[in-house]
Amino acid sequence: MKFLVPTDFSIQSEVAVMYASRLATELESELLLLYVLFTDEASNTAQLKSTETIEKELTQKSSRKFAELIRKIRDYAGVNLQVSFAIRKGFPIEKTIEAHAKENDTELIVMGTRGGGPIRRLFMGSTAASVIGYSSLPVITVPENAEFKGLKHIVYPTNMWTLEEELDALVPLARIFSSTIHVLHVVSPDSAEKPDKEKVLQSLIEKTNYEKIIFHISKNSKVVDGIDAYMELINADLLAMFTHELTFLEKLFGKSLTRQMVFHSKTPMLTFIREV
Repeated sequence: MKFLVPTDFSIQSEVAVMYASRLATELESELLLLYVLFTDEASNTAQLKSTETIEKELTQKSSRKFAELIRKIRDYAGVNLQVSFAIRKGFPIEKTIEAHAKENDTELIVMGTRGGGPIRRLFMGSTAASVIGYSSLPVITVPENAEFKGLKHIVYPTNMWTLEEELDALVPLARIFSSTIHVLHVVSPDSAEKPDKEKVLQSLIEKTNYEKIIFHISKNSKVVDGIDAYMELINADLLAMFTHELTFLEKLFGKSLTRQMVFHSKTPMLTFIREV
């Protein structure tokens, strides 16, 4: 198994790299680091130097940063972890990351959701959301200060529409870590919806052949707040979400819950693409 970890060498993106390195060690996976090169990174000096010269200098500088980063990874996750890096020119970032992932047969993308400074924080968050929206692979987004300490508790929010098929995608990961999957259904306080919790739970256990499942209904007028409160209550290690390609109206009004959680969540989030 191979993990692709895009980085911009900021302190916050390093958090995602270290998270991925621990996860990769646990799963005996290979770590592929990627830096996407922009020629306009040195736009202030572009008039004084050729584009080729600028790219060469940026590549050399990035290579030195990768050497230092890999040394830190070895110190943090052990010398046995297989790590490599690539520097790739391309735009937009999400398409470049997707292309690199496919060309290298990676199965998972791990990236940070925050960079350093207000502008970079917004940029990194929007980049993570764009990668999630474009990627055909599962993506783990890692917030500030997160650290991999196992996956004891995975929270999976659901609207109950495609519950069983989504659990089928999540259970294999849970088995590896013997995780408890908390299936969370958030409804409004005045909702008349009353699923039979025991019946739903027994059905899920039988159909997935996995017993470490909890089914919980949370009443909250705001879905994001309901998810947050439950994750804090159980000290969740991972939030699992399923997303789909945005429709025109969702692009216009920003209605994707998954994309909201990219900016909002304080817990690492695993996102699977779901066809609609």
